[in-house]
Amino acid sequence: MNKWLNKVKLKNENLKLEPLELSHIDGLTNAVKDGELWNLWYTSAPNPKEVQCYIEKAIKDFEEDKSLPFAVFDTNKSQLVGTTRFMNADQKSRRVEIGTTWYAKSSQRTGINTQCKYLLLKYAFETLKCIAVEFRTHLAQYTIKNSNYKTWSKTRRYFEKS
Repeated sequence: MNKWLNKVKLKNENLKLEPLELSHIDGLTNAVKDGELWNLWYTSAPNPKEVQCYIEKAIKDFEEDKSLPFAVFDTNKSQLVGTTRFMNADQKSRRVEIGTTWYAKSSQRTGINTQCKYLLLKYAFETLKCIAVEFRTHLAQYTIKNSNYKTWSKTRRYFEKS
């Protein structure tokens, strides 16, 4: 079977998603320090000393066609603000999950997550031809679930018009 998840850049007027690479170590380290995200028990954010290993694992999963990790850039700030990915990908069933998402504290509740999820959903349904996309969130992340609901509502309206 051919590789299903391929490197791609996604963007809109406010943000850009690029395939996660080792060159993003410094930017992700700064993002994870903003709010000491590694101390939050319900997130996957690494300790600043472990960012390189975190990226290396993400790249390995990508090479095995299990995930497609992204670095998330706020283009208005010209700054890397976090990461997200397609994960637990199943090409045969045309299903992916969106998860392992975290953003610098200063970028939370700014609309970045909603816009990011919209770009990912659009790509999953239109390009990957997924029949199902699931959000991977923790109960403690109520504000994120609220954001995901807004994203779903906007995406549903978009596809109903198409």
